[in-house]
Formats: sequence, C-alpha cells, structure tokens
Amino acid sequence: MTRDIVSLTAVAKVVVDAWDLDPKCVPIPWRTERSKETHSQPLVIAVIRDDGVVKCRPPISRLLEEVVTKLELASHIRVTAAKTSTSTSASHSIPHIESLAKPISVYVYWQLTKRKVASQKRYLDLCIGILLTPFATRHCSAREVQVKVFNFVDYPAVVLPTGYVRTRKA
Repeated sequence: MTRDIVSLTAVAKVVVDAWDLDPKCVPIPWRTERSKETHSQPLVIAVIRDDGVVKCRPPISRLLEEVVTKLELASHIRVTAAKTSTSTSASHSIPHIESLAKPISVYVYWQLTKRKVASQKRYLDLCIGILLTPFATRHCSAREVQVKVFNFVDYPAVVLPTGYVRTRKA
C-alpha cells in the first residue's frame, strides 16, 4: 500500500520495468501503440462483493457500493460483477488441513499447474482492467481475506483508501 500518488507511480514503474529488479522477467519495453489502443476502449472494472467464503461487514459493503455508484457515473468506465469460484481453490482451508496434507508427485504438481495457468488465461481473456474488492484486513487479524484471487491470478494489488466507515444515518 502506498500513501500518495508519487509512491503509487513508483510501484507501477517497478511492475512495468520489472526486469530491472527481477532476473526471471523478460525485458519487454512499454509499447505506446498498445497503450493507446487500450486507452481508446472503456476501462472494465470487475467487482467482487462476496467471494463465498468471507462475508463483508455492512459498513464495508456500503463503502464498496458508494465507490461502484461513483464509477458507474463515468462514461468511459464499464462496471461488471466478477464471478469467483472458491470451490476449486483450497487457499482458505490450507491452514486448517496443513498437517493432513500428503506430498504429491512432480507429475501431479505439473498437472495442477497446467490447470492454474489455464484458469489464469481465462481470467486474462476477460480483459478486466481493475478488480475491485473489499479491502484486506490488517495482517494476522483474519484467517481469510477476500483478495486471494490476486494471488491466484498473479495480479498486483493496491489498497486505495476511500473514506471512513460510519454508522448509518437514521
């Protein structure tokens, strides 16, 4: 998380020019023509309100809906509901069954990796520019978080403060 736009820009630059810091990244320069093509289309923002595992508290849900309402007013933005499937993800139960897990073979591991990459490709094909979810909780304050989808698809995540949670006015 960053506290200002300058820091957020620095983080974005690291993501774009990752090969400067990560030797595993292929150095592909920024393509201005591709960027212009992308900017000529509406920005697609997918919203995850409930991932089926972690229920959002009402004040957080209200804040999320306020953000969605404001985004829907912009003509160059298309807001859509994101579908999540927790039935194929064990990330929320691993801490509970870690001691029961049996080792798997390299072959089985690669088969699971193929399925993961295929799922990541399906996500990529949705052309989602931003995935909007409720914010992550403080570290160690919750066993489950709604942002596990970012880990699965290998997307960067940024928490943007949107306001303060207040009690509903009567």
